[in-house]
Amino acid sequence: MPFGFPAATAHLLWGATLIGVPIIIHLLNRRRFRIIDWAAMEWLLIALKRNRRRVTLEQLLLLALRCLLILLVVLAVSKLFFSSGGAAGIGRLTGSTTDWAVVLDDSVSTGQSAGGAGSCFDQAKQIASGLLDKIVDSGRKDTFALAASDRPGAKLPIPSTVDREYAGRVVSALEHIEPSDLRLGPAWLIERGLAALQASGSSSRALVLVTDCRRIDWTFSDAQQAEFEKQLEEAERLGIRVYLADVGPQDPGAFANLTVAGLDTRDKIAQVGVTVELTATIKNLGPAPVTDVPVTFTVRSPVTGPNPQPTRTIERIEPGDEATITLFYRFKTAGAYGVVADIGGDPLPADNTRALALDVSPGIDVLLVDGEPALDPKEAETYTLRHALSPRAAPFGINPKVVDAAALSAAQIDRSDLVVLANVARLSGAQLGALDRFVRRGGGVAIFPGDRVDPGTFNTLFYAGGKGIAPCELAGATGDPAEAVRAGGRFVRLSSADLGHPVMANFRDELAVLVGGARFYRRFRLTLPADLEKEGLAVVARYDDPDRSVAMIEKKVGKGRVVLATSSADLEWNTWPKMETYPVVMHQLVEHLHTPAGGSRNLTVGARYTMPVDLSRFDLEVAVEPPKRGGTLRRAAQVGAEGAAVLTVGETRSAGLYTVKLKPRASEAEGGPAHKGRGVEYFAANLDTQESDLRRPDLARFRKRLAELGITYTASANEVWTNAPQERVNLWRTALVFFGACLALESFLGWKFGHHTT
Repeated sequence: MPFGFPAATAHLLWGATLIGVPIIIHLLNRRRFRIIDWAAMEWLLIALKRNRRRVTLEQLLLLALRCLLILLVVLAVSKLFFSSGGAAGIGRLTGSTTDWAVVLDDSVSTGQSAGGAGSCFDQAKQIASGLLDKIVDSGRKDTFALAASDRPGAKLPIPSTVDREYAGRVVSALEHIEPSDLRLGPAWLIERGLAALQASGSSSRALVLVTDCRRIDWTFSDAQQAEFEKQLEEAERLGIRVYLADVGPQDPGAFANLTVAGLDTRDKIAQVGVTVELTATIKNLGPAPVTDVPVTFTVRSPVTGPNPQPTRTIERIEPGDEATITLFYRFKTAGAYGVVADIGGDPLPADNTRALALDVSPGIDVLLVDGEPALDPKEAETYTLRHALSPRAAPFGINPKVVDAAALSAAQIDRSDLVVLANVARLSGAQLGALDRFVRRGGGVAIFPGDRVDPGTFNTLFYAGGKGIAPCELAGATGDPAEAVRAGGRFVRLSSADLGHPVMANFRDELAVLVGGARFYRRFRLTLPADLEKEGLAVVARYDDPDRSVAMIEKKVGKGRVVLATSSADLEWNTWPKMETYPVVMHQLVEHLHTPAGGSRNLTVGARYTMPVDLSRFDLEVAVEPPKRGGTLRRAAQVGAEGAAVLTVGETRSAGLYTVKLKPRASEAEGGPAHKGRGVEYFAANLDTQESDLRRPDLARFRKRLAELGITYTASANEVWTNAPQERVNLWRTALVFFGACLALESFLGWKFGHHTT
């Protein structure tokens, strides 16, 4: 309607009946009086008759002004308003405006095909430009703010009053915007919209959310629901009406989508000369089965460049199911590598590739610290462990090096990837300090006690009241190895229960061999806290004795891990080193404890990436080349308090492989081995896998839910304009101004008319 009153004040219209008061007074003053003839009044009556028409007009004018005064008071109190729908001219006359904020959902899923209309994001841009056209055609001076995810090098026009020139600039900016690789939800859209309207001073404000309305985005947890409703309450408090423009495809067949849901190696560590299993997981999120899915792996190296592998085909994937395909690849040289799996095109091409960054090492350097060296190598404490880690017939890329505990140096610890203490009774303060620093910055340590270890000394040096590297205290040894040679000797085995730790989880199918073979005749007991999890302890394995005593326990110390076993690493206290499972479990233990120097090189788009920089080899200046987008990001590694330099990259807004180029120092470039890939690293940022789920909610229920939340559902620019709030042109201030003017005029005319000469 063209005008109206707020519902809370509509009853004040009854005050308009007060307009009749001046009329009643006027009529009462005209009632007849008893006539008394008086000679002196004759001349006055004659004059009044001559001026009757003028007096009547004056009285009627004063009556109209007094009625108007009462009407203006009533209108001012009731806060009359006009709407732009039927009184656009009044809106322009008074200068009233509506402030618009349009937030584009440019998450990955909006890049899906929507049939002949292009992608969902193309439709979103059409709604934004169509709304601008509506504002321009109306002739109103509304303001308009366009919001989307932040994107380097692309700036949207700042909010401004809409005219043809500004609308042209916004439309031009829209032409260059494409969907991002981020996952954005309704809460983010509301937040950006409220921020865009934060400086708005208009009494009429509209927030338009343009999104593809995926079911997964509108399925909230309790915490997400509470946060979303809190944002809507804030919008209501500010008088902001919220509208949703649906640009998602209506055809269920459009939701067919394949995605590379995973890409990883079977083994945690990739090593030169060792065949690596690279496995891609392809998931069918569509409503129908798919057949003959091509999968192409490309291995990238800074030395050789991209190396595409022959395409493999997955015969069939049922709806909702997934299939895996494996590439067996042997890396010839150490260094940084990137692997990309690609499945070709479909309605959402953005999720058809997935990248993996990995470091291929020449081997894991394991320092075996022998606490019981012997002239005969077979009698040494580390003999069986060394051959289990690196058997001559089948090298596994682990490079064990044995050193006597007395000769252990800080330099040896620093050059190692992993340190194993085998029956080490004591270490010096300098050795313990170097070992502590090694663990806290990310190194791994395994401790195997033996007959030389005294619990009291161990607890003082290695546990140190909880401040050392040992996970817990030793409480004394139990059992007698001499019973091994006597029939009926007592022993325990590893328990078949509680094999959930990563070191043991792969052996569920080999429990008969693992549990039935190894016998443990002597072992240390541990002093454990009541709540292991609270103290950061994790049980790796237990024995099958009635107490289910701990065989191995782990604790995270700083950025590294320490595993404490309760029996020896050799055959002195148990028979495990003779079993087939011993080298397999030891390899799993090494892989679990080893943390690559670069940390995790694979993350989700939008996350921050950090990596250490060796200042002895490279300068602080670093160049980062993002995937898909041109240009190079210049970054400088930041030096911390301890002198370590760390590179931080926060702009992981594109999916794919990022190339990090370190600048070698002059001495490194001249003296080191020259090769093309020196100083080049990779890291990967991949899409959130939930972005591949294109299914939509039931539309009827969804619209009902939106209505309950106070959100108006629309599907086009015309619907947005039609359903958007009518611009309210409040006239109560104008009514008060006119009241003051009319009151002054009535007072003046009353004085003027009362001083006429007849």
